[in-house]
Amino acid sequence: MSARLTFGLAALGTAAAGALVFGPVIAPALLRAAKPAAKTATRTAVILAERAGESFAEFMEIVEDAYAEAEAELAESRAPSSES
Repeated sequence: MSARLTFGLAALGTAAAGALVFGPVIAPALLRAAKPAAKTATRTAVILAERAGESFAEFMEIVEDAYAEAEAELAESRAPSSES
């Protein structure tokens, strides 16, 4: 086995042992620190979803209006003319 591989395995073993020993102490602190960031990200996602819904509703209103106008114009052009 090469010295490089042996050193890598030793480093990995040391890191795993450190995680087992210090993990229960560090994990709660990391979770407390990450909570505000997660809350902000969630709030931002909710705001973006609301804005997207509003934009989509406005877009649908424009499409429905255009459809109704086109339908009315077609009906008018197909109606028999009484000008003669």
